[in-house]
Amino acid sequence: MATCTTTTTRHLFTFLVLFCLTLRLISADVRIAAAICGRPSGTWSGPCVGSSICNDQCKERENAVGGG
Repeated sequence: MATCTTTTTRHLFTFLVLFCLTLRLISADVRIAAAICGRPSGTWSGPCVGSSICNDQCKERENAVGGG
Protein backbone atom coordinates (compact mmCIF):
# COMPACT_ATOMS: atom_id res chain seq x y z
CA MET A 1 0.00 0.00 0.00
CA ALA A 2 2.89 2.38 0.65
CA THR A 3 4.10 2.16 -2.96
CA CYS A 4 0.67 3.12 -4.27
CA THR A 5 0.65 6.28 -2.14
CA THR A 6 4.20 7.12 -3.20
CA THR A 7 3.33 6.65 -6.88
CA THR A 8 0.23 8.80 -6.54
CA THR A 9 2.25 11.49 -4.79
CA ARG A 10 4.85 11.45 -7.57
CA HIS A 11 2.18 11.76 -10.25
CA LEU A 12 0.55 14.64 -8.40
CA PHE A 13 3.89 16.39 -7.96
CA THR A 14 4.75 15.90 -11.64
CA PHE A 15 1.36 17.24 -12.69
CA LEU A 16 1.71 20.31 -10.47
CA VAL A 17 5.21 21.06 -11.76
CA LEU A 18 4.10 20.78 -15.41
CA PHE A 19 1.01 22.86 -14.71
CA CYS A 20 3.09 25.62 -13.11
CA LEU A 21 5.54 25.59 -16.02
CA THR A 22 2.67 25.88 -18.48
CA LEU A 23 1.26 28.87 -16.62
CA ARG A 24 4.70 30.45 -16.55
CA LEU A 25 5.11 30.05 -20.31
CA ILE A 26 1.68 31.49 -21.01
CA SER A 27 2.31 34.53 -18.82
CA ALA A 28 5.72 35.09 -20.46
CA ASP A 29 4.08 35.02 -23.89
CA VAL A 30 1.55 37.64 -22.83
CA ARG A 31 4.30 39.89 -21.48
CA ILE A 32 6.30 39.57 -24.70
CA ALA A 33 3.25 40.53 -26.76
CA ALA A 34 2.63 43.55 -24.53
CA ALA A 35 6.28 44.58 -24.85
CA ILE A 36 6.10 44.47 -28.66
CA CYS A 37 2.96 46.62 -28.75
CA GLY A 38 2.98 50.17 -27.46
CA ARG A 39 -0.18 49.36 -25.52
CA PRO A 40 -2.61 46.47 -25.53
CA SER A 41 -5.67 46.77 -27.74
CA GLY A 42 -8.92 47.67 -26.08
CA THR A 43 -11.05 46.22 -28.89
CA TRP A 44 -9.08 43.21 -30.16
CA SER A 45 -8.68 39.97 -28.24
CA GLY A 46 -7.01 36.80 -29.35
CA PRO A 47 -4.37 36.16 -31.99
CA CYS A 48 -4.03 38.48 -34.95
CA VAL A 49 -4.24 36.12 -37.94
CA GLY A 50 -4.53 38.75 -40.67
CA SER A 51 -2.29 41.67 -39.75
CA SER A 52 -4.09 44.07 -42.12
CA ILE A 53 -7.37 43.37 -40.30
CA CYS A 54 -5.77 44.04 -36.93
CA ASN A 55 -4.04 47.15 -38.28
CA ASP A 56 -7.28 48.55 -39.74
CA GLN A 57 -9.23 47.93 -36.54
CA CYS A 58 -6.57 49.63 -34.41
CA LYS A 59 -6.60 52.67 -36.70
CA GLU A 60 -10.38 52.93 -37.01
CA ARG A 61 -11.60 52.05 -33.52
CA GLU A 62 -8.72 53.12 -31.29
CA ASN A 63 -7.29 56.07 -33.23
CA ALA A 64 -3.88 54.41 -33.28
CA VAL A 65 -1.15 55.04 -35.83
CA GLY A 66 -1.01 51.32 -36.52
CA GLY A 67 -1.29 47.94 -34.99
CA GLY A 68 -0.99 44.23 -35.56
